Amino acid sequence: MSDQWHLLQDGRQYGPYGWDQLVQFVKEGRIVRDTMLWTDGMENWVLAPTLQGLFPAEPAPAPTPASAAAPVAAPAPRGGAPKPVAAAGAMAKRPGQGTSSQGRPAGQSTQMAPRSQASQQAERGRQADRGQERGQERGRGRDQDRGRGRDQDRGWDRDQDRGWDRDQDRGRPSGPYPHQRVAQPNYELLMALLCSGLILVGIGFWAKWQIHLDAVRNVGSTDELVVNRNQELLIQIMWITGPLCLIAGTILNFVYLSRLWQCLQNGKPRTTPGLAVGLLLVPLFNLYWIFVAYYGLACDYNRIIRRYPDLRRAPRMSEGLFLAYCICSIVAAPVALVMWFPVMLQVCKAIQFMAMPPAHRMKMPVPR
Repeated sequence: MSDQWHLLQDGRQYGPYGWDQLVQFVKEGRIVRDTMLWTDGMENWVLAPTLQGLFPAEPAPAPTPASAAAPVAAPAPRGGAPKPVAAAGAMAKRPGQGTSSQGRPAGQSTQMAPRSQASQQAERGRQADRGQERGQERGRGRDQDRGRGRDQDRGWDRDQDRGWDRDQDRGRPSGPYPHQRVAQPNYELLMALLCSGLILVGIGFWAKWQIHLDAVRNVGSTDELVVNRNQELLIQIMWITGPLCLIAGTILNFVYLSRLWQCLQNGKPRTTPGLAVGLLLVPLFNLYWIFVAYYGLACDYNRIIRRYPDLRRAPRMSEGLFLAYCICSIVAAPVALVMWFPVMLQVCKAIQFMAMPPAHRMKMPVPR
């Protein structure tokens, strides 16, 4: 038997699936008795119950016992009253009873008809009870099938959203995503600029504080004054170099942010690269715009890579991480500074993938 089966449910085709998956779908109620199946070698679609071993075997109904035979009356002899004839099962002689000349038990022929009629009524009652039970079971089965059908519809929708179905949704682009010629980002340079800037500024403040403490404790000599002047010169160099590194890192951060927005322009994102970066420099308004520039970027990026087949191998962005970064940028700046590193790492990885030609994208491994 082939191990590649296709399903037809409510006019929509799914698959292929293996035989073990079909059996599991039957147990979960996602395949019902009106589901159509097809595999290689079949001319037409067939109903699921016609496949042997897919549905569990139903117990056969109990046979109906035959009702007791009705007594047969013999024709009356001439010149006398008609006499009833006993049933064949009553021909045996009972203890203590006599037997007529024709082999019938004496005094029993007139009592067989009432007994047979009572047994027939009892059998009719038992059959009516069995019919009612079967009707109730069919009703419960229909209710279960309806519930399974609703669960099955929800299950198919979840499968389709997760990309399990090979068929494309209506309106989904069939071609590759247009290639954007952008420069590859350098995450190591970005991290080095910001880290070195923070370190130089921090060391400068710490050295200035130590010099101030020494001046308060001791009365300095001429030699100590020369040493302090050299230290002051070194501190000034740190204070100049550190902010310059921070400014360069911030500019590079905005460049990479704008570059990724530019890569998404063919997918109809919510804003343009210029607005995404420019409005971040507007005081007070940037408290709102940071959610559009960063969190909106993650949402639009994930939406676009799901629509295009050649972008399904692209690395995903964590929308929760970007949202937390935006919130912490307003209420907890030190935490946002730590979260900035994984945020920009995902931005750089996304730019690297989007800058690849479509032929190279298909060679990338599928992310888990």
